[in-house]
Amino acid sequence: MAGCPGLILILKRLVWPEEVTVIKPYRVVLTAVLLFLLIAGCALPGSPPTVEPEQKEREEADDAEEPVPPEDRRADLRELEFVIRMSVEPAQLDPGESFWVHLDGADADEVQVYFLDERRPVYPMYGGAAALIGVSYFVEPGEYEVTAKVDKAGNTRETSRTLEVIEREFEVQHLQVTGEQESQRSSDLWEEDRPHMIRSRAETAPHPLYTEEFIWPVQGRITTEFGVIRYINDRESGRHSGLDIAAPTGTPVLAANSGRVTLSEDLNVPGRTVVIDHGLNLFTVYYHLDERIAEEGDEVELGDVIGEVGSTGFSTGPHLHLTFSVGEVPVNPWSYLESNPLEAALDASRRWEHRHQGPVPVP
Repeated sequence: MAGCPGLILILKRLVWPEEVTVIKPYRVVLTAVLLFLLIAGCALPGSPPTVEPEQKEREEADDAEEPVPPEDRRADLRELEFVIRMSVEPAQLDPGESFWVHLDGADADEVQVYFLDERRPVYPMYGGAAALIGVSYFVEPGEYEVTAKVDKAGNTRETSRTLEVIEREFEVQHLQVTGEQESQRSSDLWEEDRPHMIRSRAETAPHPLYTEEFIWPVQGRITTEFGVIRYINDRESGRHSGLDIAAPTGTPVLAANSGRVTLSEDLNVPGRTVVIDHGLNLFTVYYHLDERIAEEGDEVELGDVIGEVGSTGFSTGPHLHLTFSVGEVPVNPWSYLESNPLEAALDASRRWEHRHQGPVPVP
């Protein structure tokens, strides 16, 4: 302590003043006490020990260092430090089109994507997670939020992007049919067909089953466009979910791309029908076939013959009705027949390509 040297000096003068010439016994005892105090370094009860400067510096350095967590704890901390990198492609579209959502660096099982208050399927793709989402032709023009939630180690982050749906006017078509023909599309018959169509698109491959561009399954004249507002016998009957392609009965119908057949069935309203899953929730549907060649469960390649053009079900003449759908949402076939949809997914992921080593891998 700081007062220790002064105390020793006082004791020394009391015990051995300069004028002392005779050694007294009590002075010997006091001298022993003085030596004890010197040896003990004045460490009296309640006094803090003397700290050397070098020792003090070492202790201060130790206090400045934070304890290092064990390896498993450091891994948990790294998982909590993440940023959602989300892109939407395209960010502006017509009703009846589709778009991609891509989240870089996230696992598909960590991600939830929402659009129009519905959770959308997410799949691993291009070093992250992706969702293909269809926008119904019934969606009104305006701005809509696309929201993503990512959960890592119990820590949830949320972000959103704005999708703009622009106005589009669909054509109107008036059909006059016989009573017998109209009876082939009654609401009761639709209800019988519905479970089959729902089942055919209830499951999908979690990866693309194709790599090439889509092809036209049959060549012919387009008689009805996608999204047409149809009136039958002057009563509105809804929207046309695909393209009608006129062709002679028996014309081979080709698989528009590789995939797996999820339905091959004789239905009431659409007639003989084949549905193909192309992966990532994308399907093609072929109605009114005269013959079904592909069977449910078949793996088909691009250009394989899956049936023949006919006029079964509710039909006014031989033609192929071709629908593209994302899940159960019909989308514009032209968008898929004129470009590879995987290119749009790649465009979305390329926004973060600088975070990858080398080119983005094809899934």
